[in-house]
Amino acid sequence: MHKLLVDYLVIKRSGLFDSGYYLQEYGDIRRADVDPLLHFVRCGWKEGRNPSKHFNTRYYLENNPDVRNANVNPLCHYITHGRKEGRSPYPGAAFIMRQNLESTQTEYVEYIDISDTYIDQVPVNLIAFYLPQFHPIPENDLWWGKGFTEWTNVSKAMPQFDGHYQPHLPGELGFYDLRILEIQKRQVELAKQYGIYGFCFYYYWFNGKRLLEKPMDQFIYDPELDFPFCICWANENWSRRWDGGEHEILIAQEHSYEFDKRIIHDFIKLFANPRYIRVQGRPLLIVYRVDIMTDVRRTLDYWREVSINAGMGDPYILAAQTFGYIDPRKDGFDGAVEFPPHNGAEIPEITDSLKKLNPYYSGRVLRYADFSEQSMLRIVPQPFRRFNTVFPSWDNSPRRQGAGLTYYGSTPALYARWLNRACVFALENFPPGERFVFINAWNEWGEGAHLEPDRKFGYAYLQATQDVLRDLNNPSSTPLPSVLEDRPVADLSNPIWSYYNKIIKQIPCSFTVSEPQELECQSAQLAESIDTLLAPVVALNGSVPDATILIPVYNHFEDTLNCIKSIACAKDKYRIQLLIVDDGSLDLTGSVFSRCKNLCYLRNQENLGFLQSVNQGSEHASGKYLLLLNNDTIVLPGWLDEMIDTFATDPQVGLVGSKLLYPDGRLQEAGGLMWHDASGINYGRNDDANKPQYNYLREVDYCSGASICIPLSLWQQMHGFDPLYSPAYYEDTDLAFRIRDAGYKVLYQPASQVIHLEGVTSGTDVNQGVKHYQVVNREKFYQRWKDVLKNHGDSTASEFAYRNRARVQNALVIDVCTPKPDTDSGSIDTYYYLLTLRKLGFEVTFISVVDSRIVDHYVIDLQRQGIQCIYDPYLGSIDEYLKTNGQYYDLIFLFRAPFGGKYIDKVRHYAPKAKIVFNTVDLHFLREQREKEVNKENSSRIIQEGVSKSEELAIIRKSDRSILVSEYEQLLLNKLVPNNNSRVIPLPREIPGVAAGFEERQDIVFIGGFLHKPNVDAVLYFIHEIWPLISPKIPQTKFLIVGSNVPDALQQVESDTVRVVGFVKDLADVFNHCRISVAPLRYGAGIKGKILTSLSYGVPCVATSIATEGMGLSNQEILIGDSPQEFAQNVLNIYQNADLWQQQSQSGLYFVSNRFSLSNFENKLSALITELQISIGKDR
Repeated sequence: MHKLLVDYLVIKRSGLFDSGYYLQEYGDIRRADVDPLLHFVRCGWKEGRNPSKHFNTRYYLENNPDVRNANVNPLCHYITHGRKEGRSPYPGAAFIMRQNLESTQTEYVEYIDISDTYIDQVPVNLIAFYLPQFHPIPENDLWWGKGFTEWTNVSKAMPQFDGHYQPHLPGELGFYDLRILEIQKRQVELAKQYGIYGFCFYYYWFNGKRLLEKPMDQFIYDPELDFPFCICWANENWSRRWDGGEHEILIAQEHSYEFDKRIIHDFIKLFANPRYIRVQGRPLLIVYRVDIMTDVRRTLDYWREVSINAGMGDPYILAAQTFGYIDPRKDGFDGAVEFPPHNGAEIPEITDSLKKLNPYYSGRVLRYADFSEQSMLRIVPQPFRRFNTVFPSWDNSPRRQGAGLTYYGSTPALYARWLNRACVFALENFPPGERFVFINAWNEWGEGAHLEPDRKFGYAYLQATQDVLRDLNNPSSTPLPSVLEDRPVADLSNPIWSYYNKIIKQIPCSFTVSEPQELECQSAQLAESIDTLLAPVVALNGSVPDATILIPVYNHFEDTLNCIKSIACAKDKYRIQLLIVDDGSLDLTGSVFSRCKNLCYLRNQENLGFLQSVNQGSEHASGKYLLLLNNDTIVLPGWLDEMIDTFATDPQVGLVGSKLLYPDGRLQEAGGLMWHDASGINYGRNDDANKPQYNYLREVDYCSGASICIPLSLWQQMHGFDPLYSPAYYEDTDLAFRIRDAGYKVLYQPASQVIHLEGVTSGTDVNQGVKHYQVVNREKFYQRWKDVLKNHGDSTASEFAYRNRARVQNALVIDVCTPKPDTDSGSIDTYYYLLTLRKLGFEVTFISVVDSRIVDHYVIDLQRQGIQCIYDPYLGSIDEYLKTNGQYYDLIFLFRAPFGGKYIDKVRHYAPKAKIVFNTVDLHFLREQREKEVNKENSSRIIQEGVSKSEELAIIRKSDRSILVSEYEQLLLNKLVPNNNSRVIPLPREIPGVAAGFEERQDIVFIGGFLHKPNVDAVLYFIHEIWPLISPKIPQTKFLIVGSNVPDALQQVESDTVRVVGFVKDLADVFNHCRISVAPLRYGAGIKGKILTSLSYGVPCVATSIATEGMGLSNQEILIGDSPQEFAQNVLNIYQNADLWQQQSQSGLYFVSNRFSLSNFENKLSALITELQISIGKDR
C-alpha cells in the first residue's frame, strides 16, 4: 500500500500524468468513475495503458529491460531516474522535460542560410519592440558623456553572482550605430527570415521635442526598408535611474490635455505610411504609461477626431500594462498590451541562494522558468482585448550597476514554450487581422532582452521563434508537452489568481516522499504543520464554536490541504470546528488528517457518496452554524464572517451561499436559478465577476453546495439533505426549496467569495460517473416541486424578472454621489432611503451622478445589504442605462435638482410606467439665494454654480411627488407652485441616546461635511466672530472642527484652542465626550442633519435661526442666537450650567425620537408610495 502511495505522489507532483487524456482514451475507466491516476498506479501501467500522449508505457518497458525486470512503474522510473539518464519516453521523442527547461544550460544555434529557413506563411503576427538608442545624440553627450549610446552600459556590465550571464556581447551585427542604414537593412532581413512581422519603435516626444528620432525617420523614408512598423509613445521622464520616475530627471515629460493632444499631428504623418501596421484597417498606436497622463479619455477622443478628419481612420489605441495599469476600458482605449516584467507574476526570489561575486550587489534575481510558467497561466480571455507579450530574457543590471532585476536561467526552449502558448491563444481567440503577439524586445541590450544574435546563444532565440511559427503551420507535428494541463489559468487584471497562488505555494505545508518508510514520519510532520496553521481559527478546548465547517472528501488530498490552508489564512473573526468526512480515500487523506489535533477527522468504512457523508458527518457538528464546503475550494478572507453576519440582518434568513469564482477570476456562480422544467443555471457563469448584477445581496432560488451556511438548528429541523437524491446532485437545490417553503429566505452573499475548482472531484461529464445523477435527480426534483416551478418561467424572461423573484417591484435611485453615512448628513439620508425601500420590498438600484467610477467600501457596504450599485465601466452613461433599463422600473427617486433632477425628462421618456419622486433634499434655489445675501461680492459666481429657480420648480411640476424636509419649505413652495404634489418627510435618524453625564464631558464641537459651502462659512464665522467672546471665559475648553474634506481655509485657523479633527469614522467617539455642539449657519435650507444627530446623542446644541428653520424646535430643545453676542452667551450658559444642560439634553432627545426616528420615516415613506398606487411587499 505504501509503495502505491509513493508512486501516486511522485507521478502526481511531476505533472506528467494527463487525467483528461487517460479518461478520454480509456472509456472503461471513464465509465467506472474512478480516480484515473490511482487506476494507472494500481494496474493501468501493467495493462500497457499510457498516462499521456507524451509517454508510451509499452515502448518504455520494451526498450528498458532493467525497468521491465524490476517490475516497477515505468512512468515513476522515468520521473525519478529515466529522464536524467536521457531515456526516451516514446518513439522518436525529443521530449523536453521540465527540469531540463529549468536548467541554465545554453543552446547555440549556428547560422542557417536565409533561403533554407524562410517562412512563407506566418499564422500569428509577431511584433518586436525596437529601441533606437544606438547612436549618439547631443542630449546624451551632455548627460552621460561624449559618444554615449546603449552600448556604453552593455559593454561595461560585469557578472554579479556565480552563473550570471553578463556582459551580453553582440554577434553578427556587432556594436552597431543606427545612423548606418546598412544596419537597419540587415535587421529587417533577419527579422523577416525568422518570422518577425514588424517592429514597434519607441517614440520619444517631450512636448514637441523629439529625441532619438534619426533611426525611425531613416526607416520611414527609405523604401528599401520594406517592413511593417508601428509606434509606442514612450511618454515618461528620462531620468538617471532609467525608471521613468520623478528623481534625477534629465528631461521631463509634462502631461496635460493641451500638451498631449498635440502629438497626434506627429502620429498621423506616420499613419499615412503604407507600411504602418493596422488592426482591421485601423492604425495601431501604443501608449507606454497611461498612469501619469491626465484627462486620458478626452485626449484619446481628440486624437481619434483629428485622425479621422485627416483621412487616417480611427486609430486602434492600446494601453501598455505598465506600472500597475491593468484595465484600459475606463479610459477609452481599444485594448491593452502586456509589458512583462511589468505587472508580472509574483514568484519567489532566489537572490539569497546565489554565490555573489560582487559583495555589494543589491539586485533581485528570480528564475525565468518560474516567471514564464506563471505568465503562461495568465494567458486567458479577458473582459477586454489584451495582446500578450513575451520576452526572451531579462537582465537590466547593465543599466543599474550592482543592482537591477535579473530573470536567471533563460533558454531558447523556455522562451519558445512561452511564445508558443501566446501564439496558440491568439490563434484560438482572435479573429484574422487581430492575431498579434508582442516580443520585448528586438534589441533592448541594456535590459538583456534581445532577439538579435549574441556571442553566447548565437541565433538561438531567432531560431526558436521561427520554430514556433513553423510548428503552428504544421498541426501534425508533435506538440511540446504542456505544463498547463489540468492547471487553473490566471487573469492579470484580477487579484483572485494571486491569492490562489499564494495559498497553494507560499504556506509552508509541503509533502514530499520518495520511499515508503518516509511516509509515517512526513505524515506526522505535515499534520503538525496543519495544526499550527489552524490553531488561531479553531474554537478553544471547551468553548462552543461559532460555526462548524464540514468538508466531505474522497481522495484529492492536495485539494483538501489547500482548502484547509485557505481557511486558516482567511483569519475570520468567528471561531470554527473543522470536520473532515472521508469517504474511504485511498491517498494521503487518512494518513495525514487522522493525525491532526485541531480538526475532527471522520472516516466512513465504505464510500457513502456526498449526500450521506454530509448527513452523517453533520451529526458531529457543534457550532451554531453549519457550513458545507467542497474540498476543491479556496476561501478568500472574510468569506466566513460575511456569511454569518448576514444572518444578523434578518431573523428570517435560512441559508446563505457564497459567490463562486474560477481561479482566473471569472464568475462561476452568483446564486442559482431554476426554470419551470427543473433545469437550472449558475447565474453569471463565465462572465465578468465584477459586473454590478452579480455583486449585491439578494434572494435566489438556490446556492450550490460548494459553499453554503445554515443555522445548525434549521439543518436539523430539515433533517439535512433528503436521501431521495443520493448519492449527489439536486440535494442542495431541494434543501433551498424546503427552507423557503418553511418561511425562510435563501440569500446569495457576494461579499463571501470562494474559488471553486469545479470538476476536480466529480468531473464535468453528465453522461457517466457520479455526474450522471445530475440527470436522474432532476426528474425527482421536478416531480416534488412542479407546482412551485410553474411560476418560474424560462430563460427568455427579462433579467429583471428572474434575477430576484422575491421582489416584483423595482426602484431606481439617482443621487449626486454614493452615500458615505460616516462623512455627511446628506449621505445618511440617502443611505436610509435605499435601505428602507428595500425593506419595503423593492429591488433597489442606485446610480451616482459624479463618482460612478469609484467602487470603494461604501459601495460594497450597500451591496452586502442588498442594494445594486451601477458603476463604471458597466454604466456607460446614465442616459444609456435609462434607455436600456428604464422600462423595468416601477419607482424612480431623483435626488437634488442639479444632479438627479436633471434626468427627469429622460426618466419620463425611457421609464413610462415609473412613478417619479423628486427629493429636493433642500430647496436649492433658496439656499443659493441666502448664500448670495451673505456673500454679496461673489453673488454672480454663486448663481452660476447651481440650477435656476425656474428649473428647480419645473422639476417639481414634472414629478409625481416631491419630497421636502420641513413645513417651512412646503409653505414657501405652495406660494410658488400652487397645488403641487409635495410631501414632507422628515430626515431619518437612529437614536443612540445619552452615554455620559455633564461632568464627564468637555469641549464644543461643530460637525459637518465641508464640501457643503454653508458649513465652511459657519465655522469661519464662529471662529472670527463668536469664539473670541467664549474662549477667554472657559480657557481650558477647545473648539473641535469635525468632518470630511476640511479645506485649507479651515486648516489655517487651528490654534491652541481650536483643533481641526477632520474625518471621524464613528461619531459616537465625538458625541459621547463633547459637552455641546454648535450650528452657526448663516445661510442654507432644509433640515440640518447636524442638529438632529447631536440631539439624538443627547448633546445640547446652540444654533442660528437659519439652522433650525422648519424643524419645529422650541427653546426647550435648543438655544438660538443670531448675533455673535447672543450666540456666545447661549453657549456659555449651557456649557457652564449642569441643570440647563440636563434639561436641554432630555428635551432634545425626546424631540428627535418622536419626530425623526427610523420607524417614523418608514411610515411616512410607505404612505407616499401607497399614494402613488404602488403595492408594497415588505420583507417577510
